[in-house]
Amino acid sequence: MRVNPFGHMGLAARYFSALDEGEEAAPVKIWIMGANRWRDEQEWPIARTVVTPWYLSSGGQANTSEGDGVLSPQQGSGGPPDAFVYDPANPVPTRGGAVFGVSCVPGGSDQNLIEKRDDILVYTSDILEEEIEVTGTPFVELWVKTDVVDTDFVARLVDVHPDGTARLITDGIIRARYRDDPDDLTRQAEPLEPGKPYLLRIELLPTSNLFKAGHQLQLDVTSSCFPRWARNLNIWDEWGGTLADAKVAHQQVLHDEAHPSRILLPIIPAAS
Repeated sequence: MRVNPFGHMGLAARYFSALDEGEEAAPVKIWIMGANRWRDEQEWPIARTVVTPWYLSSGGQANTSEGDGVLSPQQGSGGPPDAFVYDPANPVPTRGGAVFGVSCVPGGSDQNLIEKRDDILVYTSDILEEEIEVTGTPFVELWVKTDVVDTDFVARLVDVHPDGTARLITDGIIRARYRDDPDDLTRQAEPLEPGKPYLLRIELLPTSNLFKAGHQLQLDVTSSCFPRWARNLNIWDEWGGTLADAKVAHQQVLHDEAHPSRILLPIIPAAS
C-alpha cells in the first residue's frame, strides 16, 4: 500500500522505479508532505496513531478567512452558530484536491482566493509552537441546521504557511440524506427536518502532512465544490431535478457545549 499525495506523481514514479530494481518494499509506504520524504510503516492505520479532537468555535462570524472562526484542541463554550447561504446557482468552485479530468489543477492549491467567499466558514488555529504530523483518515463531526430537506456539507483541512499561503491537504463531502450510512450502497435516504440540529460525520481522504512550527491548522466548511462534486439542488428529487428547480439553503454550523463540532485528527506522536 502506498499513500502519496495528489500532485506528486514524479516522486511516486521514482519510488516505483526503485521497486523495479529489486528493492524490498515495506507493507506501507507513506510520502509525508511538509517533511517531503518517504517513510516505511508496517500497518495502516498506523498503530501508534493518537486520534485527537480539535474544536470549532467563533463569535458567530466565521465567514471568510477574515472572520472570527477558531480551531483549537481545547473545547470552550463554542459561541453562537455560524451561518451561510448556499445557492446551487453559485457553487464554490473546485480549487485543487484529488481531481482528474476536471477544469482545475489537482493537488494542494492555495485556498486564499475562494476563502474570500461569504459561503465558506473558516476556522484557524493559533500559530503552532511545535510541529504536528497528521497521517491517516481525518473525520469531521459537524453539527448543522438547514431549512431544506437535503443538502451537502464539504470540509477541507488546510495548512496555513507563515507567508499566508493556505495549502489544501485533504477534503471530503457528505450528502445529508445519506447521513446515517454514507458508505452503504444499499443505504436508505432520509429527509432532513428543517430547523432541527443534525450531527454529520464527514470522512476526509487519507493523507499525511507535517504541520510545521510557525504554521496554522485550518478547517474550511461549505456546501459545494463544483465541478468536482455535483452540486446538491437542495431538493428531494436527486436525479430528476434541474437547476431551475433548485432551492437556496440557509445553513448553520453549531459549536456550543451541547453541539461540539470538531475535527478528529490522526496524529502521529513525535519520536522521543
